[in-house]
Amino acid sequence: MAFDPTEIEREILNACEPDGDPSAGLVLADYYLERDNERMAAAALDRAYGLAPHDALIVRQRTAILDRLAVREHGLIFRYVPAGTFLMGSAYGDPDQRPVHPVSLDGFWIADVPTTWAAYCQLMGWQ
Repeated sequence: MAFDPTEIEREILNACEPDGDPSAGLVLADYYLERDNERMAAAALDRAYGLAPHDALIVRQRTAILDRLAVREHGLIFRYVPAGTFLMGSAYGDPDQRPVHPVSLDGFWIADVPTTWAAYCQLMGWQ
């Protein structure tokens, strides 16, 4: 399948609507895995998962790559959250919650368990 990765990349990372073709995410994930770019592959698989959360192949591939991207340090496991866009806000909530609007975030890691402030300070060497 011939495609322009930058065009599909924009579609994957900027899409937040509940429609779309999850197979585009699978194709893009394969493209990035062949080029050893697991973070972009994770973003593509995350978008595909958002479109087809019950697709066994997507679930398996997404889980596998997110597990590979996990970082274990200082007794904690940090999980990768892929880059992407989501809808934030409410059409019916308080004024400070309106309007519903797309928000795009870069990928980041987050600890998979809550951490106390004291443990975080120790981790950062601030004690």
